Amino acid sequence: MILINLLLLTSSIEPAHLSTVSSTDAHYDGDILVLNGNVELCHEFGKITAEFAELEKQKAEESPSFSFATLKNHVQLFLKNRGELSCDHAKFDFTALQGKFFPENGKKILYRDSIPLNEKKQINVKIQSQLAEVDFAKNDSKLSLSEVRALEDVLIESDGGTSLSADSASYSYSFSLNRPIVTAKGKDDASYCHLTHLCDSIYAKKINWDLLSSKFFLHNVNGQLVSTIIPSLEQAAFSFQSDEMFWDQPSQKFELIGEVEIEEPTLGLIQCEKAQIECQTNGENKLYPKLITLEGMVRITSLDPNQSPRCSISKRATYSPETETLILSGEKKNKVLLWDALEGLTLSATEISIQKEESASKGQIKGAGNVRFAFNSIEHEFFKKIFPFYQPPSKNE
Repeated sequence: MILINLLLLTSSIEPAHLSTVSSTDAHYDGDILVLNGNVELCHEFGKITAEFAELEKQKAEESPSFSFATLKNHVQLFLKNRGELSCDHAKFDFTALQGKFFPENGKKILYRDSIPLNEKKQINVKIQSQLAEVDFAKNDSKLSLSEVRALEDVLIESDGGTSLSADSASYSYSFSLNRPIVTAKGKDDASYCHLTHLCDSIYAKKINWDLLSSKFFLHNVNGQLVSTIIPSLEQAAFSFQSDEMFWDQPSQKFELIGEVEIEEPTLGLIQCEKAQIECQTNGENKLYPKLITLEGMVRITSLDPNQSPRCSISKRATYSPETETLILSGEKKNKVLLWDALEGLTLSATEISIQKEESASKGQIKGAGNVRFAFNSIEHEFFKKIFPFYQPPSKNE
């Protein structure tokens, strides 16, 4: 076996070029250096290995270093500042500090990284895609990974059962924040990314994922939390949609913002401008909400087709699924309005609370603050506009 080792860098050459090249066999084909067997290219950003490579200089370039490389068969990129990428063939532009990667037919490109969380713990990330592009950049005079762009049929997985599939995604390192960020999106306005965690499933047109803090920012969201079990209703699903969503995974908090719509198994259909859901974990490592806080023109409509409707309008609301206690809050000039068709009840008050009781089918209703058991004309028209099916109780009820 013949081993060559070409020292291609001198102190006068820019460090954007290769430092050393080695292979079992090498020869020139015109101006192209052809390498066969155990190819190894060393660069400031890391090491590239393959079974075959062609190195080429820029035209009219007098430097002895090579600016372009094409590699084939079992290509691997090992980065000095963490991470490794595996593919079938790749192309590098060492002057532009860019690389393009392609898989073997029927397979995907694989990028792996282990991100230190603290001295004892790290987060493992795996990215798979049909195509990938990599950019490198200087930081504190050191050349390191700047961004990995995964294209076509992207799947990103991390510790803890979280995975993200998308048409495209970027894995970039924010030097200012000192952390890696994933940004995923669909190929067009009709396409969605798909985020899963355990049994939960969330779709969004765009997702930003802070890997170190395990926080997610989602845009144009709809999803279903199956593992968010309501204590009294096993296997119940909690579905929602909103313009934006913030999910703080460690603290188990969800925040929905803008045109929020929620279907909650015990309350029914909820519509509002903002919702915050605080969850906790049970013994089976499943999430369930311990407190739901709603703000901004809160409208709640029961969905049980076997029961008469109950509807309400309030400025704010809080709900405890564990105790099944709902508190609706209003203001002096914007009272809480509630209609319960089964009970033949209309109620206007500054605050209304509803608490489930074993002996009651829908719970005990209490009003506080300037309570009236009938809507005035303005409240009637407003309630009828929001709920067209509203029928005021007859005087005999």
